[in-house]
Amino acid sequence: MVTDGKVKELRRLLASGKSLAASSRMTEMDEKTARHYRNDNRIGHQLPARDRFIGSQTGSIRKLQIPSGHVPDESLPNRL
Repeated sequence: MVTDGKVKELRRLLASGKSLAASSRMTEMDEKTARHYRNDNRIGHQLPARDRFIGSQTGSIRKLQIPSGHVPDESLPNRL
């Protein structure tokens, strides 16, 4: 998980002249995640929840497709 401290450390390393690849390794971030935080002026807790996990899911969440006419099983608990 990316913390505010890791984002600040990443930016400090980049400002000191380290490459993105080296800085991301030093802060234990994926390079794509580090690029995202490098290009965004906000720190981790200020980002919308969907953007905090860009390295892990990259928007591949799909909605459950329920066929029309399907009757839910009443024996299952309703967790909504």
